[in-house]
Amino acid sequence: MSNEDDLRVYFDHFIKNSPYLERIERCPVGQPCYSEVIISDDELYRTEYYNDYMRSRRLGHYATGIVFERTPVVTTALSIADRKDDSARRSHQIRTLGILLPHLQRAIQLHDIVSRERTAAMATQTLFDRWTHAAFVLDVIFKLLHPVMPFLTEELWAQTADLGAPRAHDGFLMIARWPDLPLTLIDAVADAEIGLVIEAISEGRSVRQALNVPPAARPPLLVVEASDAQRAVLAASAPLLVQLLRVSELRFVDAAPEGSIPYVVAGATLALPVAEFIDLTAERARLTKEISGLASEADKLAKKLGNPDFVARAPDEVVEENRERLAEADAAKAKLEAALFRLGAVV
Repeated sequence: MSNEDDLRVYFDHFIKNSPYLERIERCPVGQPCYSEVIISDDELYRTEYYNDYMRSRRLGHYATGIVFERTPVVTTALSIADRKDDSARRSHQIRTLGILLPHLQRAIQLHDIVSRERTAAMATQTLFDRWTHAAFVLDVIFKLLHPVMPFLTEELWAQTADLGAPRAHDGFLMIARWPDLPLTLIDAVADAEIGLVIEAISEGRSVRQALNVPPAARPPLLVVEASDAQRAVLAASAPLLVQLLRVSELRFVDAAPEGSIPYVVAGATLALPVAEFIDLTAERARLTKEISGLASEADKLAKKLGNPDFVARAPDEVVEENRERLAEADAAKAKLEAALFRLGAVV
C-alpha cells in the first residue's frame, strides 16, 4: 500500500468506528465540550479504535472542542487534542478555538456562497475569477488550519477539489505543500485591523480570567481612546467582540466609569466595567497570595536546577520536567502580577 492508501484506510476507520462521532450529540452547540463528556477514559480504553489506532500512533485523546452547527444531517465541530489532561492547557485550547472558529465559519460560508453561485450557473468570466480567487483563499485557509483540525479540513479539501483552477496537488491535504506565498499578498491595513480585533478579544479574556469574572457576567466593552480608523474597525467587528469576549455590547465613551479595568491594545484604550461582578478587595488578596505561592515554588525549582549534582544525577526527563515547571510558574506569576497591576488601575 502507498502512504495515501494507508491514510485513506485510517480515515475510513475513523469515520466508521470512532466512538466520538457516535456520541457527539452529548456536546451542546456553541459551548466548550471536553472528550470525557463524550466517552470516559475507561470506556475509550476498551474500544478497538483506541487500541488499534490511537494507542499505536500515540495520538492525544484529551480533546477540547466546540460544536458550532448541528442539523438533522450533519454536525460540524472544531476540536484540539492533547496527550495531557491539564487545566491550563485546556484554557489555552479554548482561547485558540475562539480565535480559529470565526475563520473556519467564514471559510465554510465562502464555500457555500461559491457552491450556490455555481449551482445557479452564473458562468461569466467575472464570476469565474471570483471562484478562482475564493478557491485559492479556501485552499490556503485549509492548509493553515489542517495541523490543528485535520479531519474537517481534509473533508472540505476533498469537497472543494473542483472549484477554481486545478490544484498543483490533488491528493490528501495532509501531504500537500505548506503555503509559500509572496510578500506582495500581505495587506498591511487588513493585518492591522484583524490584529486589533484579536488583541481586543485576547486581552479582554485575560482580564476576565485573571480577575475571576464569572463566565455569565456580561459587562459592556468600552472604547475610551482610539483613532477614527480603529473605532471603525471595532464598530464593524462588534458582533464578533460581543460573542467571543462575552460582553453585552460595544460602547464608545469619553471616560471609563468607576469600577472599570482598562487595558491597551495597539495603542487603543479599552475598558471592562467589572467591579459589580467581583469583590475587588478579595481579588487583591487572592492575587497577592497566589503570586507569593508561585514565587516560592519558582524559587525552590530554581535552586534545585541550580544544583549541579541534581542536574548531573537526575534523569533527563526529570530535569526537563522541572525546567518546564519553572517556566510555567514564572509565566503564571507574571500573568497574576499583571492582573494585580490592573486592579491597581481601577478607575
